[in-house]
Amino acid sequence: MLDDKALQISVTLFGDRRDFAQNTFVMLTQGDRKIMPVHVRVDGTADRTSAWPKSPAYRAKVVASFAYADFDPFAKTQLSVFPRGGGELSFALDFAAIK
Repeated sequence: MLDDKALQISVTLFGDRRDFAQNTFVMLTQGDRKIMPVHVRVDGTADRTSAWPKSPAYRAKVVASFAYADFDPFAKTQLSVFPRGGGELSFALDFAAIK
């Protein structure tokens, strides 16, 4: 893991269709900088949740890899997730707190 050149961030999403997570995009923002992932993997077919057939019926994982050289691990960071259906989900990250 210490030899990896990219940080992997995994996000679990919930939706109501098996293919809801397809074409989901993820990026980091630090100040004015937008950091794009070097690779994104999305579950093409989501798994049923225990709530199925009620909402949220499905769960999918999105894994984005960001090159360590592309971001500052000490800067305030925002993770943004853009689901296929539109909208944006954002989360504040503090990489400096990871030990």
